Amino acid sequence: MKFENPTYNNPASSAGRQEKPAFNLNNLKTRITDFYKHHKTETDFSNQYKEFESHLAQEYPAEAQVIMVLCELQAFTKVQKRLLETVDEDDEEILAERRRMMIDLTQWQSLVTDFLINLEDQNLARSFWREAADIYRLFSEGWTISGIQRGVTGQVGIYKALKYLGLDPRLSIPPEDAFIKADLWVSRPGGETSVQVKHTKDVNSVLVEFTGEVAYPSNLVEHNGEFSHLSSADVDKMVHVAGPCRQKSNEGQPRKVRALKISAPPGSFYAYTGEPHPDFIVALKAELANYFTLPE
Repeated sequence: MKFENPTYNNPASSAGRQEKPAFNLNNLKTRITDFYKHHKTETDFSNQYKEFESHLAQEYPAEAQVIMVLCELQAFTKVQKRLLETVDEDDEEILAERRRMMIDLTQWQSLVTDFLINLEDQNLARSFWREAADIYRLFSEGWTISGIQRGVTGQVGIYKALKYLGLDPRLSIPPEDAFIKADLWVSRPGGETSVQVKHTKDVNSVLVEFTGEVAYPSNLVEHNGEFSHLSSADVDKMVHVAGPCRQKSNEGQPRKVRALKISAPPGSFYAYTGEPHPDFIVALKAELANYFTLPE
């Protein structure tokens, strides 16, 4: 993906018409942060912010996707904070709220993952994460985006590696990601297999293994400000994973399927685009050969 930077004529406030500045991620960040700082205390901020985001997308229609990704960081951090506030609650209404919020949380992750999958320009990706880090720090009042970036680029990298290997991956929908920890799906004889992605320093080489059983929905785990439904120790004990949420709603009961967990060590992907390094693809292919008949 390459950002288009068209120029248009807009009415000037005092002197006829002037050219609209070409699209720039740094300028977009400035407009988002300025709007937030000037309006965040107003009672109707949420509606104003939605109108502001809509205006930006109309102003730069070719860049609507990245505008949405960066603007929606505001809602993303709001959900994160609410999840932290309710982490020890066991009231049924609060638990239902938390389940809804987990879907909201994975919705933004789906947006940014889809954006990066189609973005190949390393410099542009670096600029995106730099501006996203500043916006996230502002909205969250000091948190860093590094853990989120690592998770997203890991998912993008494994998606691309699986695609290079001919396994036809698809991204999960937010409820699947939130409740059964299915980051991706790949086609196998007899149906699809869910894939759980771990981009972690806990391994020093590519590790592919079948996981165990996941409850639907699973319990939320928070560690150092990062959220997951299960700890790595829990995941290591899994045997099956519940079927996708749409199957649960259509059939009444979840279907249990075998699921893959792919763990990738640091350095497996380019830090900004998530593009997998060639050595990682070779290593992943060798590991997957234990479970798949890979296309030639």
